[in-house]
Amino acid sequence: MQAEDSVGIRSFFASSLLWNVALGAAFIAVPLHAREVGLADAQIGLLLALPVILQLCLSLAAGALADQLGGKMIAALACLLTALGSIAFWLAETFISLLFAQLVLVLGRATFWPATWALASKLPGDKLAHLGRMNACTNAGQILGTSASGLILAWLSFGGAFISMSVMAMLALWLNQRVRIVETPSGKGFGATMASYPILLRDRRLLRSIACGAVSALPIALSFSFFPILLTAQGYAVAIAGILIALRPIGSISGSLLAARLRRALRHRLTPCVAAIAVGLAIALSASGLAPHYVALSMLVLGLASSLLSVFVQMEVTDATPLEMRGAAMALINVGWALCLLCVPMSMGWLSQWLGMPSGFYVIAVLAIAVGLVFGWRSSAALSVTAA
Repeated sequence: MQAEDSVGIRSFFASSLLWNVALGAAFIAVPLHAREVGLADAQIGLLLALPVILQLCLSLAAGALADQLGGKMIAALACLLTALGSIAFWLAETFISLLFAQLVLVLGRATFWPATWALASKLPGDKLAHLGRMNACTNAGQILGTSASGLILAWLSFGGAFISMSVMAMLALWLNQRVRIVETPSGKGFGATMASYPILLRDRRLLRSIACGAVSALPIALSFSFFPILLTAQGYAVAIAGILIALRPIGSISGSLLAARLRRALRHRLTPCVAAIAVGLAIALSASGLAPHYVALSMLVLGLASSLLSVFVQMEVTDATPLEMRGAAMALINVGWALCLLCVPMSMGWLSQWLGMPSGFYVIAVLAIAVGLVFGWRSSAALSVTAA
């Protein structure tokens, strides 16, 4: 039994790694392909943001289905959708066809995250260590994907990048079928499973998880939308831009692996406050146009802060919810992600046209810092009430 558990756990992490290779490649290839076919900045923002409305709705359904049917099945569907979306991008040349391809990729994202987060929280053994390893695999995959995508675009073509994405997604699907984790589906009907959301939202920790999810997704939202355009506009070659953006997940890996060693600090009330402020300051630094090592530092800090915030909120949700509601609870984090992925690219498209791209990044940075200050104020107020 232990040997089967070990095989299932390794297959789970390997599948997550490869799926994120495809996702990381999309961060570079999708916005640059849109620019290549002649889309304006505002159109690129719409292309990246509009399909996320669908993700916002479907992530809740995916969380409920993960509880009802099991996370493994939903994660397999996500891998298949990612492979199909990659092929669709390879064939797309107009705004409408690009939008269709993006819709398919977003469907994959909407189903993947709630399913895999729920699975990771149910693995046998140390849950905090497993969540940290899953985030490390997520970011290691994105490092490989962003770096490889930049090199493939420099040496080959957009077609080569999108075909590679499809291959990685299919390999992730194959590994998903080797997962031997035993799940116990809730057995409830879909409507009854969806009815768990009003119950979950009565818990303030779950409400805060949505805001934390949004802040932790900011680096991702910028990485797959306007970071590549910002860096190439600052004079960096495509391959160098890909390597710089890949430093963000390196910081995330460091934060994920540190999570198990920082148990007490990670569970501190002020962790969301400090992490959100760090994210905002790093975004501002990345847009400052300073020397490349400052850009590299900003990407590392973005990764480290967002990763620690992600592990914090995943652990808080794990502690706050029973197993039969775990998929739905993790989907609430994904609601925060989806809101961020919806609003940030579209807002950046408009801000970059009205104010210039660096100013748009500064506006996003100020908002992140403001959210961090609100987290700190709420935590101080809660401490005062407890002390009283």
